[in-house]
Amino acid sequence: LLAGSAATALTLTCLRVAVFSPLQNKIVQAKRGKADNASDALFTQLTDTAYLDVAGQWHDMIAVASGLRDTAYFRLWEAKAPQFFAYFAEVGTEEERKALGEITQEQATKMKDLPTIGSHVDMIANAVFTALELVPPSHLLRSKKAKMKETAHRFRRKGLVPNTSNDATAHLDWLEALFVGGERLNKIDSFMRDLTTTADNKMAQLQTHFKQDQHIFRDQLKSLHEV
Repeated sequence: LLAGSAATALTLTCLRVAVFSPLQNKIVQAKRGKADNASDALFTQLTDTAYLDVAGQWHDMIAVASGLRDTAYFRLWEAKAPQFFAYFAEVGTEEERKALGEITQEQATKMKDLPTIGSHVDMIANAVFTALELVPPSHLLRSKKAKMKETAHRFRRKGLVPNTSNDATAHLDWLEALFVGGERLNKIDSFMRDLTTTADNKMAQLQTHFKQDQHIFRDQLKSLHEV
């Protein structure tokens, strides 16, 4: 959806919804209050930078989505949950994935001839988590964890604080919720980044559309609500 001409069309639709839908709600409320010329009065409050302002709000939404995503995955890292490694697969840089791959390969080699206790995958995951704690503070992944911890302090939400329950089932459910939530937040982040990039790159064109849209929506809403 966010490629070629479809990207511009979808972005324009989202901008129209963000600007004119709340305006229509205000017109309806004003009409219920018996206000006259509600459409004209409200449309005069729109500035020529309305679409640009919405795009700025999208940037703020990206910061929140990515912050909450990183907080969820940081809690998985704290809990040494194997689901955490999906973070580097989905979000990590090439350098981070390479560093993690080197540590994983090293631990897998060390454990090759050891007897398997429980799940082999879990054994390697636990070994990797232990190795990550032992690398120097200057190591790329230790620095990454420190940044994620700082983000987690800024984005504390109910359910994203460390789980102190002694109930094993509840703990597993909590880990799964963090993992699923992190995945969903990452999808939101990716979509909003693509949408915002299109808006930023096409803003001059979108601003031209806004001038046309302003007249079209004013006439349509007046016809709909003031007859």
